[in-house]
Amino acid sequence: MAKMIVLYEQPKNLEAFENYYFDVHIPLVQQIPGVQSVSIHRVKQSLYTDRELYLVVEIAFEHLEALNQGMATAEGEAVQNDPQNFIAFLHSPPAIYIVE
Repeated sequence: MAKMIVLYEQPKNLEAFENYYFDVHIPLVQQIPGVQSVSIHRVKQSLYTDRELYLVVEIAFEHLEALNQGMATAEGEAVQNDPQNFIAFLHSPPAIYIVE
């Protein structure tokens, strides 16, 4: 299994971020071919960091090749281009990690 893990810090405009993220961005993510699941976790406490983490999002694929293939589709490209529509609601861009 391969996962894309996305870490978001506390937004500067929480309401606008949540409205866009959950109503527009996540439905786009769910359309990427090969996505097996999308898990969204609200961070309640962070230890040993100064970062104010807000959300941890896990997007699971069967394997790394499926992740790469899904992200190379029109749906994957739409998701990769979408953050420009909600980045203004954040203090900083999200951190993205690919793990197996």
